[in-house]
Amino acid sequence: MLAHMVTTLCVALAPPAALTRRAVLSNAAVAVTLAPVAAHAAGAIEDGGFDKRIEQTCEGYSRLPSINSQGESSVYKPRARIDGAGSKSSLISVRMPDPGPLSNNDYVDAMWFRDEFGNVLAANQYRSTGKSYTEPVDGVKGKSIEPSFKARVDAGTGAVYPFIHTAKGFVWEGKAVVVK
Repeated sequence: MLAHMVTTLCVALAPPAALTRRAVLSNAAVAVTLAPVAAHAAGAIEDGGFDKRIEQTCEGYSRLPSINSQGESSVYKPRARIDGAGSKSSLISVRMPDPGPLSNNDYVDAMWFRDEFGNVLAANQYRSTGKSYTEPVDGVKGKSIEPSFKARVDAGTGAVYPFIHTAKGFVWEGKAVVVK
């Protein structure tokens, strides 16, 4: 699909008179630059498509004007807590409500932590089964689960906000925890 989008954009951006090698290559560079925007417009990160730049993708989601505006808060709003405070870092976890997005025929495809300045501190991507891409895949697909996410955050970071993005394109921000 991405190759088709690149080809379509190359032809659309090129002058109709001549599609020289240089024009095709320069237009392809523009198309590759615009591909993440096109993928974002589609809503979800495709299941089976691991995003190597998940932190940058989540940073873009954090800037959307529709945060906490779509879906019901009791189903989508993530909750963060400090599981272990240390002198150098703290372990923070984020969990989904019960029932969560699965009860709405939706699933979480990304979870991340953001500081008060908008920087993504840690992020993870999930399959439709609720399993992380870093977890081994079972041979037989079992029942889907709501994902959870843990990450270490440097001491003194301040307010840390949990975020999720769902397959339907909803972005939700939870209440901040303070890392001292």
